[in-house]
Amino acid sequence: MFGLIPQSLWHLLAIIPPIVFWWLVRPWARKRHTVRWLNASLGVSLWEEVLFRGIIYGANLTLTHNTVVAIISSSLLFGLFHLRNLWWADRRRVTVNCLYTGLVAGPIFALVRLWSGDIYLCILVHFLHNLIHMKFAHNTPTDEFLASKRSNQNWFERFFAGDWLKET
Repeated sequence: MFGLIPQSLWHLLAIIPPIVFWWLVRPWARKRHTVRWLNASLGVSLWEEVLFRGIIYGANLTLTHNTVVAIISSSLLFGLFHLRNLWWADRRRVTVNCLYTGLVAGPIFALVRLWSGDIYLCILVHFLHNLIHMKFAHNTPTDEFLASKRSNQNWFERFFAGDWLKET
């Protein structure tokens, strides 16, 4: 139900590469002072896919029996949800991010959900998307910058930004 039950064992195995890759990339992230961003890439990929491509997409598909409605509604809510980044980013950046996630990334993730029948490949695609963004974005926030903005975060943002992944 809601895409949480894997359609195939191979789909469930799709969440292993993000976890392994996250572990292997940690030294690189330490050098760039972007460990929090890396942690968020993993944590956010997991829970956003459960929420948006699992629960919201699945509920809309169940209620409306319309794939287009499920894709559009889950994608637009996904975009709006990125307003939560206002705690660390300026309004222009958050606006662009909301538009991009709602109109480009969200529909792509939803199409992966439609094609695969569950959320597990979505988690992999989402994680890879976040890592590619982290690698090529010249304005990825550093751990020090994010720590300086921490007072603007509530428990929800701290937890889902990967603060539960303690640095060793």
